[in-house]
Amino acid sequence: MEIIGKLKTYRSDELKKTRIGIGFECVDRDLIKPEKCYDLFAETGAKLARCQTGWAKTERVKGIYDFAWLDDIVDNLIARGVTPWFNVGYGNPLYMNDVSNPTAVGCVPLFYGEECIAAWMNFLKATAEHFKGRITHWEIWNEPDGVHFWYPNKPDPKAYAELVSVSARAIKEVIPDARIGACTSNSGMPYMFTLFKNIPAGELDFYSFHSYDRIPEESWRSEKYSKARKLLDAFGHKNCEIWMGEGGHASWHPVGHSQCKAGGGNERRQAIWFLRRGMLDLAAEVKLTSFFMIADVYEKPYETAAKTEKKPAAHGILNGLTYTPKKVHSVLKNLCAVLGGDIVKGEGVFHVDFPFEIFCKRPKTVSFLRNGKEIFAYWNPIPVDEDSGVRQGASADIPLSGIENPVVIDLLEGTVSLIDPEDFDKETGHIENLPIADYPMLICDKDTFECV
Repeated sequence: MEIIGKLKTYRSDELKKTRIGIGFECVDRDLIKPEKCYDLFAETGAKLARCQTGWAKTERVKGIYDFAWLDDIVDNLIARGVTPWFNVGYGNPLYMNDVSNPTAVGCVPLFYGEECIAAWMNFLKATAEHFKGRITHWEIWNEPDGVHFWYPNKPDPKAYAELVSVSARAIKEVIPDARIGACTSNSGMPYMFTLFKNIPAGELDFYSFHSYDRIPEESWRSEKYSKARKLLDAFGHKNCEIWMGEGGHASWHPVGHSQCKAGGGNERRQAIWFLRRGMLDLAAEVKLTSFFMIADVYEKPYETAAKTEKKPAAHGILNGLTYTPKKVHSVLKNLCAVLGGDIVKGEGVFHVDFPFEIFCKRPKTVSFLRNGKEIFAYWNPIPVDEDSGVRQGASADIPLSGIENPVVIDLLEGTVSLIDPEDFDKETGHIENLPIADYPMLICDKDTFECV
């Protein structure tokens, strides 16, 4: 195949919309320097940013709220074409005894008495009043189903449902049309059943799950998505969107990490995990994929309610020491460009065959329509740490839906290659001599995307 150029990418302010967001978390605990991240964030083309509100950083004196630090984040992101959304949370030592860390990360207001609950409500009302007109989506708490963020009690879906409802009431008192969300990390169906059952019908506008599994294809199986959808609908949350609100793969892991028990890693593995996750969420019709996070959290030790890590896994798309882009930064440019515009899941069924010598349980394929044009993605879903690279000799059978001059787009490198006319049968849609990799390649018509 002949390389005819590279995929054109766009800044956030040049795209009207995309399904991709990047987490701008942990600034509430001063774990990154936000001023070093704004421009590099906007270069990716991502349109949404998850921001944490930091009660303990905002209210250092009872009844006095200083939003200057959060204003800086919100206004700088908006100025660059990015829409911030809030994850409201964590506790405040002013109202809590026996907190496990200085910023009361994971300490739940419900368990610290009436004064604390009232102060939490006041904080939410003050935050809503201050950011009214700038913030529309409000996610209540972070990973309440994990021991690290639900202190001092054990995770309890009924108690979390109460926190969601109490918090939503405070926010909507100020912003009646605020969009309210809940999130979970690794919870199973029993937790979600109790959670959705105990949140009043219609109160949830979005539900976000978190994904950090080693093999992305095994972390969000279609049956889990469909069961979550059925539970939401059964308990009166029919209009609730499902998001992948936080997830990623680190470029370096400490020994014993769930994604890489032996430790280590590299930037390529991180990048291909992001690509596969983005395509899988698209196939599951997830409305937003928000990758954790903008930079490695290396400014201070990372503290939760249950532990402290001096050097946590390097999940950032920027190096947390130098604030320079990793490989995944350029890859996100490609992904945002491809998933920018009007995207819907495709109806076209296509088949891919790999060469016999390439080990693969089953090829993974996703089809989608972008601005009415059909696109086919395919890859070898082996573990990302096998570093298999690109091989040659795959074949595909695609529906003939307006594809006259098929090209292959390599999302890792951004190259656009024209398929040799001798390898494409226009009557049957059969294509020979395709590259195959452990990350998504795209087949589409030459005119589907701009090339530079």
